Amino acid sequence: LFGTAPRTADIIASTAGEVLVLDRTAFGELKDQHPATYTALLLAVGGSLSERLRRANSEIRALSR
Repeated sequence: LFGTAPRTADIIASTAGEVLVLDRTAFGELKDQHPATYTALLLAVGGSLSERLRRANSEIRALSR
């Protein structure tokens, strides 16, 4: 959704479930039709990515010592 590189992870469900797909086209439509939801999703993804980067930086620092 946010990049053009291949995914770096796969997911295997331990129980049956439902999967929803949000492709680039649908994401653009979400922006136009539901801007508050679009904004909330961007903020959630941004927060998750920044936390992952913080954790990775911390692990790199620990390995560098």
